[in-house]
Amino acid sequence: MNYLAHIYFSGPKSHMQLGGFFADAVKGKAFEHYPANIRKGIRRHREIDHWTDTHPEVQEELRKMRLTLGRYAPIVLDIFMDYFFASQFRTITGKSLNWFCIRFYCVITLNYRYLPDRFKRFVWHFILSNRLKKYRTKSGIQESLEIMRDYRHLPIDVDKAMEYLDCNTKELNKLSLLLFRSLKQKYKYMTLYPTNRRIQGTTILQKGKNQNNVIGFFNYLILFIGASRFVMGRIRQGLIFFGLFLILYLWDKGKNAQKSRTAIYISEAGIEFNGWGAMNWSEIEAIHIEYDAEQTAYTYHFRITFRNPERGISDFSIGRLDIKPDQLAGLCERYIPQNIFFDLIY
Repeated sequence: MNYLAHIYFSGPKSHMQLGGFFADAVKGKAFEHYPANIRKGIRRHREIDHWTDTHPEVQEELRKMRLTLGRYAPIVLDIFMDYFFASQFRTITGKSLNWFCIRFYCVITLNYRYLPDRFKRFVWHFILSNRLKKYRTKSGIQESLEIMRDYRHLPIDVDKAMEYLDCNTKELNKLSLLLFRSLKQKYKYMTLYPTNRRIQGTTILQKGKNQNNVIGFFNYLILFIGASRFVMGRIRQGLIFFGLFLILYLWDKGKNAQKSRTAIYISEAGIEFNGWGAMNWSEIEAIHIEYDAEQTAYTYHFRITFRNPERGISDFSIGRLDIKPDQLAGLCERYIPQNIFFDLIY
């Protein structure tokens, strides 16, 4: 997969997405020098690469592509996968591709210091040409292949690559949907329910943010206007807009840092509490949930027993949940494996 898919599946946090973006330029253990979430993004990138490279259907497709495109077939397939991902982005993710791209360009701008030198050399062209969004069209894909041929000096036959895409669109699209749905199930958690209160009696809570969509919209608009002024050569105006963007961004960040929310995410891979980190089902021996009927809001007491004796048992309560006991029971029965003891008393 190329940039767009790696950014999205690297995780929900901006530093994780940044690590997923430039992971190919970080070799060996050099990633250990980066902040924690960037390291997570780099590891996730490598995990996804290994998973896709060893996937039987990917290997079969590459075998066919090499007959036409030679040794650079894997690079071309990476770009093709981003084309199908971008062209069906809302269907696959439920999000707007345009806003996802704008948000990530802001992440790059604010974290420019972390980029490897190779990425610093092309990142401004990458942003100003809106490269991520261009992946959704065949002309954008062709342009990306031509950039790799002309600037990275890879002997890719662009005409043959585009012809292969035209002739095998249905087959490639089927492969892309298989991979993206599998990755979404593997790495992205479904929001089970939100609450406005903190988890009590446990250290697994991490503060979250309630983003102000209006402020966010104007922030992105201001950054875009500022970037356009730089391109037009109006440096002073660009600096003014960029300064205004930073002021609004820092104000909004400080305001939201005082807010907190709790969420539980659940999937066939495991369970996670408010972004603290996933507990794989293999780590859990039993889950006991008790509904507190005496509380006015839906309140549940959780008791999780871990297979590792050193972790022992975690007890905590969550209140103000917008989910009824029978609905919670149905979701848990759907995702919790049969080898884990589970009960819900209400």
